[in-house]
Amino acid sequence: VIVMISLRVAKQPADEKHPYGHNKAEYIAIGVVSGILAVGVLFVLFYSVSAIVNGTEGAPHFIAFVVAALSFAVSTFLTRYAQCAAYCSASPVLHTSAAHNHADAVSSIAVMVGVGSALMGMHVVDPLVAVFETAHIMWLSGTLFGRSLGGLMDSALPREMIERITTACLSVPGVRELVELRSRQAGSESWVDLVVGVRSGLTVLQASELTKEVKKAIFEEMGPAITAQVGFRGEGTESRLRGEEAATHA
Repeated sequence: VIVMISLRVAKQPADEKHPYGHNKAEYIAIGVVSGILAVGVLFVLFYSVSAIVNGTEGAPHFIAFVVAALSFAVSTFLTRYAQCAAYCSASPVLHTSAAHNHADAVSSIAVMVGVGSALMGMHVVDPLVAVFETAHIMWLSGTLFGRSLGGLMDSALPREMIERITTACLSVPGVRELVELRSRQAGSESWVDLVVGVRSGLTVLQASELTKEVKKAIFEEMGPAITAQVGFRGEGTESRLRGEEAATHA
């Protein structure tokens, strides 16, 4: 439910108060999910420790093993489905949903081990497995919370994506070097600000055409999820452009 709500909010178009859109709603959702997991961990830890200290009255019913097996099958399917959707949409909250489903699959295996051991007379294994799962979910919750903070702090694109963008820019005829590259990502959308080095003496029209070619190269390499702003720098170019623009406005 949290994932669906955040995706609906994130897809709302940009407005006056949010000129870059609402994509950070996905990172807020990730933080909420990590908080819910953390609260759940406290209950699991409390009952697990109580069962270890006070003992258990008896083995769980066999239906618990069947439910854990069913949970494993469903969680594995949901993990693969969410991973596919996340890859196609580049949505961080869908990546989080996939990670959550994968953790459910791992937890289901642990439950099967614990319940199966209890059915065979080793009752202490079940709460011990629960403690193990507590540590597992705590690690997942912390990872998700860190991802949420990273998104809200306007983190840069991954190094692999930066290298691909750099290669695409340098492949454009007329681009001599990449002087500066800054990036930020919010949800499934990303932005890059580029300054490319060009030969001196470009006219405004030539610079405009070169800018279009650089944007086209980035689009073909990275897809429509990245918005690029391109500037250029060359010896003597800045002063010449400034003079031509002044003449045009006059």
